[in-house]
Amino acid sequence: MDYASYTRLSLSGDVDGRPVRGLAWLDHQWGNRGWLVGGGNQERIFGWDWLGIQLDDGRELMLMVHRNQRSGETLCQYAVEVERDGSLRLHRDFSVTALSWWTSPHSEATYPVRWHLTLPATGIDLLFEPFAEDQEIPMLPPIRAVWEGAGRVSGTCGGKSVSGSARLELHGYAYLTDIDGFMEKLTQRVHGGIADFLPRRFTEDELERWAGTPRGRYDIEAQSAMIARPLWDLIDRGGKRWRPIFGILMLRAMGVISGPFEPLITISTEIPHVGALMIDDIQDNSLTRRGGECIHLRYGTDVAINAGNTAYFMPMMMLIDYPGLSDSQRLEFYRVLSRQFIGAHFGQGQDIFWSKNLTAGRLRDWIADDMESKILLLYRQKTAAVVESAAECACIIASARLPLRSACVGFARTLGIAFQIVNDIVDFSENRGRNGGGGSDLREGKVTYVVLRALERLPGRSRQRLETILCTPELRGEDQAIAEAVELVRRSGAIEVCNKEARRMVEEEWKRLSAHLPPSEAKQMLRVLWTFLLSVGDSGRFTEYVPGI
Repeated sequence: MDYASYTRLSLSGDVDGRPVRGLAWLDHQWGNRGWLVGGGNQERIFGWDWLGIQLDDGRELMLMVHRNQRSGETLCQYAVEVERDGSLRLHRDFSVTALSWWTSPHSEATYPVRWHLTLPATGIDLLFEPFAEDQEIPMLPPIRAVWEGAGRVSGTCGGKSVSGSARLELHGYAYLTDIDGFMEKLTQRVHGGIADFLPRRFTEDELERWAGTPRGRYDIEAQSAMIARPLWDLIDRGGKRWRPIFGILMLRAMGVISGPFEPLITISTEIPHVGALMIDDIQDNSLTRRGGECIHLRYGTDVAINAGNTAYFMPMMMLIDYPGLSDSQRLEFYRVLSRQFIGAHFGQGQDIFWSKNLTAGRLRDWIADDMESKILLLYRQKTAAVVESAAECACIIASARLPLRSACVGFARTLGIAFQIVNDIVDFSENRGRNGGGGSDLREGKVTYVVLRALERLPGRSRQRLETILCTPELRGEDQAIAEAVELVRRSGAIEVCNKEARRMVEEEWKRLSAHLPPSEAKQMLRVLWTFLLSVGDSGRFTEYVPGI
């Protein structure tokens, strides 16, 4: 990469019709990416600190420090001093020390914005002070943002007082060196928001805040054991927390600083989801969840029902006095959440109805009566509802206009449906089968979208055999029969068809949403998120899929 600087140029012109004169500094870089990445596989990522100074005594000073962004190691540094007559002096021996740091509310990068500079060869000792701390310039990943701002320097040179104007450029502090790290950071913030909201052990004050002033005394041990402990048991088992992350990225993509509202989005999406998992496991007679014994088996069905149902109402508690919301926004939140909870129970009712009444004859009747659209509606109500709510919450906070809100909610709805289809696919994966967990939907007698597509595509005898296994509880309890049914689904080609359908429907909605959102890091990370989700469903972590940049 080539680099040229003209450190003192005359400037003249007008501003608002008034003539102005001054001095300018012109920098120009061109070439390849040599200042950004290095190494055979570009495994090294570079950053730099650059300071250009115009001193009042007619001299200029330019300093550059290059570093390995991953390790923080200084790779090289140099300073060029331009004398009054234009002659140049190159210096290697100097020091720059950060005196204060500023954290951006936009990129969340932390920059050293005040500096102390010493250059022994010329006796220079200067302090750089920015005119304003927020002089960050947003960029797209992987650079994300640079801090490039104006300021003043003051100090001494050879024992004499000196001052001047200066410009500082800080490159690499916001660099996205690892997409997974970015997602993991958001995951930790979501987890922190849950920890701030839901105590592991209640206090008297917390119980009073949640449930009102008692006439007697709250039993702290009982409430902690019956509600906090089972909820935290499931929360602590992990999870990608992608639903609140989706809402946070959606809010950022609409140009709103997410920090003040992240706890609200987190609790509105993740806590009801945790409660729904606990209730679903009871209704499905499940044995394990997230690598551990189901909550109803560990604590009792009565405890799991009570804690799970309580989780549905917890977002309402946060909404009562959440700062930064108008009354109309608060009312809209209540409407969205209420509709989400009711819709999810309608969807669950449909799911239970099919499982309880499944016979070969009824299955054929259901399929003839447009079962496909009913399955997709069930997915919208059960899986997509919380994703829709995350998008609607972001739109409420951002006061989004109707066309944007429609596009956001439509994309969220489609993503939730497609995510469930991909989860159906994962149930028939070879990896799931090797670990002894394949075909769980078949064991429970669930007619998923993938199973429906397989029944449509299989020829007569194969279709009849899959129907028989699916509709016969005794066969569903036999490992050999389930393995046979899984193989029939794989052979049908339904997995490939459903994979393409899921990706196509999301890509179409993404195009619609993309037209409403300006380019931004959040928009790009939204695309990374949904691409990841449609690749692994609920079966993997970010680290298993997304490579580092």
